[in-house]
Amino acid sequence: MRNRGLASAPSGGASRHLTGDLFRRYAPFVTRFLSRQGVPSYLVEDALQDVFEVVLTRGDYQVGAAKPTSYLGRVASFVALAYRRRERRRQARWSEFPLELLESAAGDPEQALETRVRLRDLQHGLDALPEALRNALLLVDLQGESGTVIAENLGLPVGTVYWRVHEARKRMRAQCSTKSSV
Repeated sequence: MRNRGLASAPSGGASRHLTGDLFRRYAPFVTRFLSRQGVPSYLVEDALQDVFEVVLTRGDYQVGAAKPTSYLGRVASFVALAYRRRERRRQARWSEFPLELLESAAGDPEQALETRVRLRDLQHGLDALPEALRNALLLVDLQGESGTVIAENLGLPVGTVYWRVHEARKRMRAQCSTKSSV
């Protein structure tokens, strides 16, 4: 097989392409490949690094029957699969839409700013709650679920669900009063 202009180092009598040389030569190919495999554009650079970390960890590409693009494409396929799975889990877990980008219905810029600040504070308050309290609060207050239905679905006593909602509201009020007094 031709060396294709890549630097190689002898290793036990066989030529090995150095990972750095593979990276310099094939990074654009791997980047396009990852994008076409469905890796979100903001994660492609991280996935690219992961591909070459795998290559380095495994001991670089060995000259043989496979072309460097075939080898890198195979590694990139596995990395892309992992990134797509991770992204699906992240999206299913939580919407990451920044609240600051929500438009205020008010045309007044001052009121719009106040709305953005309140939304940001609300999100920080929700993030600070333990997961069980946050989930109960969101299900009751935002989704309109009844405590009875939630208790039934989670296998909890109804009183526990309502206590979680009460405790979450209490903590949110305490946080809001702390912010307004500052």
